[in-house]
Amino acid sequence: MMNKRIIAGLMCLSLAFCAVVCPGAADKALIPSAAQADTIDDGVFVYGLTDDRTGVKVIETATWPYEGRILESADIPSVVRGLPVKEIGAGCFASYTRLEKVTLPDSIEVIGDRAFFDCRSLNTIRMPAKLKKIGQSAFMFMNLKTIVLPDGCKEIGSKAFYENDGLTVTIPDSVTVINENAFQGTENVTIKAHKGSYAEKFVTVNNKRAEKLEFTYPITFVEINYSTVKGDISGDGKVDITDIAKLSAHIKSKKYVTDIGSADINGDGIINISDLTVIAAHIKGKRAMK
Repeated sequence: MMNKRIIAGLMCLSLAFCAVVCPGAADKALIPSAAQADTIDDGVFVYGLTDDRTGVKVIETATWPYEGRILESADIPSVVRGLPVKEIGAGCFASYTRLEKVTLPDSIEVIGDRAFFDCRSLNTIRMPAKLKKIGQSAFMFMNLKTIVLPDGCKEIGSKAFYENDGLTVTIPDSVTVINENAFQGTENVTIKAHKGSYAEKFVTVNNKRAEKLEFTYPITFVEINYSTVKGDISGDGKVDITDIAKLSAHIKSKKYVTDIGSADINGDGIINISDLTVIAAHIKGKRAMK
């Protein structure tokens, strides 16, 4: 018994010494890792673990219970406490009517139901390179004009783009599920896709439904002729300064390219400065593209 008391006393002294010599160390020891915590609050956003516990999802902003939905811009990190940020949770930014700019990391795979519902001031948003699914009503009641879905995206949910009049969406061949009401309530929609793709078939079926159903409007289909030349983003059959300008505008989120395959030079599934560097080296004759 005496030995146990002595050991306990020494442990208390050790903790006290640590608190004095290493202030904050004890507090840090009490902070759970992302894999242990139910939620994580970094002062900007609140996160929770994804269902498979391999990453985290953004649940809400950290300040909204106190300040309301007044956020004007949001820059989502790609990693939180060592885990990738994979999802924008259901209703995360719903009714943030002042939100004008959002930066999504390429790690995002799912944009959840009603994620940006009624974000009426948000007119443009770059889709993440690893995006696989857009949930129900994700971009409902917004003013989006141009959306380019990445190769690898698979599903677009019901009413995902409800009431985004004048919207143009580029849809890759990887998309094989488009809910029949994905563009319900939206007039003057244009879908750009490869001929024979699921997207083209969707447009055909939708336009037949539009003849009979209210709030279902005809969609214009525009065929994309993919360039066979790697780096030929402009589609003129050659790689030059014009392609650099188009790729640069895409990276800066000013104007998105539609032929994702020709822009992803290194084939990593992400269009970024690395692809721009390869094209520049090719044009200067320093290193030919493979």
